[in-house]
Amino acid sequence: MLPPSSFGIRALRTEDPRFLKGEGRYLEDLPIEGALRAVFVRCMMPHAKVLGVDLSKAIRMPGVAAVLSAGDLDLAPQLPAGNVEGASGTLERPFLRPVLAEDVVRFVGEPIAVVVAENLAQAQDAAELILADLEPLPHVTDVEKAVAPGAPLLWPEHGTNVALSFESKWGSDPLAGADVVVRGRYVNQRLAPAPMETNAIAVVPQSDGGYTAWVSSQIPFDVRDDLAEMLGVERSKMRVITPDVGGGFGAKLQVYPEYLVVAACARKLGKPVRWSESRSESMVALTHGRAQVHRFEIGAKDDGTIVGLRVEILADMGAYPVGAFLPVTTQQMLSGVYSIPAIASRGWAVVTNTL
Repeated sequence: MLPPSSFGIRALRTEDPRFLKGEGRYLEDLPIEGALRAVFVRCMMPHAKVLGVDLSKAIRMPGVAAVLSAGDLDLAPQLPAGNVEGASGTLERPFLRPVLAEDVVRFVGEPIAVVVAENLAQAQDAAELILADLEPLPHVTDVEKAVAPGAPLLWPEHGTNVALSFESKWGSDPLAGADVVVRGRYVNQRLAPAPMETNAIAVVPQSDGGYTAWVSSQIPFDVRDDLAEMLGVERSKMRVITPDVGGGFGAKLQVYPEYLVVAACARKLGKPVRWSESRSESMVALTHGRAQVHRFEIGAKDDGTIVGLRVEILADMGAYPVGAFLPVTTQQMLSGVYSIPAIASRGWAVVTNTL
């Protein structure tokens, strides 16, 4: 016997009362005794060589416990999505994301240094004194221009801004037998997620050599695994807790480099370290979504019956293609809820000087 339909039945949400009474428990609500505050210094250019970073003034500021750049932490870069072209092989392969930019910055907002201080105001004051010597490079922020001949390359050694190309039945003719064909170009615009709570993490060293971390994330187990590997501890000694997240929208399905930096600072200083984005910082640091251009042809009979669909997908991956699987997912969903007997598609995951 089939269960009754849920349509028209009132659904009671057990979590609502405490939120409506202001009793939510977000990361910034957690009291962590003795916790230092981390603030990141971010690049204001979309593409540039890093000639140097002057930390000398910041380290002398009141309350500052540490001012660190990439060379001070020596952390391994983050890998791109496993399906990108050139993803196998040595660490010289393209698309690796440094946790703090060292040689090149590739988008506005990429972190280049971190300040850790006794409180947030002290960390912010010190961060404003850090000067990065940057040499601008040609940049491209439009996905269609990024695949055009002569476009600036984010990874010149790769020879192209295409991180992944894919196709399905492209050699077939899905429009055969159509009485009418409609063609178009659709832009699924870039969107910036705006969760109620911005990205945040706090990492606390424990007396047994392990760590406890609180993180505003949709993937606490992935965060645990990556932090444990970076810190060199067993997973059993890396406890990750996700309190109320305040909205994720898919943007918190990533282990951000900031998480690794904060954990490395906690290990280096032997003290709890916490970080929370400002709202403006979140707009340039919390991964954006959508940003796809679709060129399509759809064929139909005179009676309105759809014969077939042909689609090209251009997906903007930002500077680092950690989500190169997403346009492939788009490809798998092209029919939507409609019965379309023939679909041919191809697409490209493309890097640009954007988040």
